[in-house]
Amino acid sequence: SEDDAAADDDGSSTRRLASLGVAPSVSEALSAAATGQSDAFPFHPIARTYQPVTSDWKPYLFGSNGAVRIDGDLDGKWSSPREQATLLADSVEDSLDAIFDKLEKYAQAVATQAASVLDSRGVEIGSKQALLKLATRPGQVRRGYQAYLDARRRSREARAAAGN
Repeated sequence: SEDDAAADDDGSSTRRLASLGVAPSVSEALSAAATGQSDAFPFHPIARTYQPVTSDWKPYLFGSNGAVRIDGDLDGKWSSPREQATLLADSVEDSLDAIFDKLEKYAQAVATQAASVLDSRGVEIGSKQALLKLATRPGQVRRGYQAYLDARRRSREARAAAGN
């Protein structure tokens, strides 16, 4: 309907995200992938050589789209998770308490990048106090932050094993 369409500056029309059931308040990148068994859809069939080894051939289809960048905060540009994390850290002067509060409305990728930004600035992101505070935060904040801590630990272990 016309209510669902909005004119961009260049005169093109785009669907409002809310009408699609997606209404982020910050920049996001979304993509989709699907598999199935049907000849009715215009997806690419998976060739036999990519099937698991079996004598029973079961063809299936795979479809995907590239990432769709969404300017959810409507500032006129898409911002990467790293850019969003850097702006957040700057806005709270690298305070863990404050950044944990602000991260609640952001995606997991922003939480991961926020941990990286704070770590690069010398903030004690893995302290017992920080982890206790993290435990009370929403899932995407905990998972994103923990993903960075895990990656940092694995990186340090690999460097130590290599003698670096």
